Amino acid sequence: MFERFYTVWLQHKLSRLGTKATVLPIEIFSLSRRIADLKSRESAYRIIRQFHEHQNFYVRRAVVIAIRFMGREAAEQCLDLLLRYTNDSEAWVRYDALWGLGEAGIRDERIRSALRRHASEYVDWTLERLEGVKAKEPEQQAKIRAAESLRMYEQVSAGT
Repeated sequence: MFERFYTVWLQHKLSRLGTKATVLPIEIFSLSRRIADLKSRESAYRIIRQFHEHQNFYVRRAVVIAIRFMGREAAEQCLDLLLRYTNDSEAWVRYDALWGLGEAGIRDERIRSALRRHASEYVDWTLERLEGVKAKEPEQQAKIRAAESLRMYEQVSAGT
């Protein structure tokens, strides 16, 4: 019973988040963590389905971060959604989707293709070289995250 009320409260918090013009990242991460930590995975997936196409990018970002926090199972369940998020109009949503795809440990050529496409000029860089880049714009950060995620993806794929 408590989780049902808690789920309704989380839905309310996401709706409120969607009305804000400015949000601190800690608010997004905190809300994402709460969704990811729900005891009922079905409740978490219900929230994700309800808000995944929200017009406010803070809400979409909270959803994609929740998927990443939930791990491989959620990434598998939401793989098509994560792949769609790699084409989001907002760089920070793309950034988090690319991160989630890289660390999910799922072998799927669509993931490699999406990561390579977004890594653009960083596609052949080593992790060490990527870590030295001080990205100034969200677009550049998303590209660097794609390249880092591509390296993680390739390491996981080589090990399986």
